[in-house]
Amino acid sequence: MSIRDNKLIKILAYKCPRCGLESAFEKQTGISIFAIPRMKKQCSNCQFRFIKEPGFYYGAMYVSYALTISEAIITFLIAQQFYETTFDPRIIGVISIVIVILMWYNYKLSRMVWLNLFKNHQF
Repeated sequence: MSIRDNKLIKILAYKCPRCGLESAFEKQTGISIFAIPRMKKQCSNCQFRFIKEPGFYYGAMYVSYALTISEAIITFLIAQQFYETTFDPRIIGVISIVIVILMWYNYKLSRMVWLNLFKNHQF
């Protein structure tokens, strides 16, 4: 099994679900950390369409929500080890910072998970 055949690696590397060669997202230019990542319309290698139909990626919001909640729980469990009380209000700040830092990672990852779930459906 090659790396191109591994679905998890394709998702984590934001590669095309069909061929695994091309990135699904356009390369960002500049230092704009607040720019929303843009998906390509299709893979230049195999012509797989990344943009299926209007509203296709609304379901990715549920994936993003699950990722964010998981990250918040993991952050809480790690952060509480550094405070004296079980729930210190300062942990909320730590969780918020982690969520903001991982925001664009979650955006891209949730879209790739959603795209791979429905890659064989014709729209």
